[in-house]
Amino acid sequence: MSLLPGLAESTGVSIPTAGSYISAYALGVVIGAPLIAILAARTSRKALLIALIALFAIGYAASAVAWDHFSLLCARFLAGLPHGAY
Repeated sequence: MSLLPGLAESTGVSIPTAGSYISAYALGVVIGAPLIAILAARTSRKALLIALIALFAIGYAASAVAWDHFSLLCARFLAGLPHGAY
């Protein structure tokens, strides 16, 4: 059973529009991975891990309190950025 229909229903958008939330997260992963690789070469592992966990938490917290479609898209993108490091 897919979660997408339930997500679309709870946010009041169509299923294809709800699919854009997943795409925004994936885009964050694609953009974040090379940027994090550059940062990883210049930053201590401990500091990098703390920053990535904080960014991940901020992205998910913002997703939880998103007030419209665009804010949820931005929050999902932000949550996806640190995923490329893992």
